Amino acid sequence: MKRLTYVNGFRLDGQPAQREEVRSIFNKRITQLWDEYEQRKALLLDSNLTPEQYQLACRNLARELGL
Repeated sequence: MKRLTYVNGFRLDGQPAQREEVRSIFNKRITQLWDEYEQRKALLLDSNLTPEQYQLACRNLARELGL
C-alpha cells in the first residue's frame, strides 16, 4: 500500500504527488472501506440481533471504519 501524507502539499511515499494521483488512491481506499463495511454488515445479519441491536452494531462498525 502506498503511503499518502499531507505536509504543505500531498506526498506519495515521501515524494510530491499530483491531485489526480491522490484522488485515485483516496477513491480506492474509500471503496475498500465500503466493501468491508458491507461484508461485515452481512455477517451481523446472521447474528440474530434485534433491529435496534443491528442498527447500533452497524453504527459502531461505521465509526470503527471511519465512515
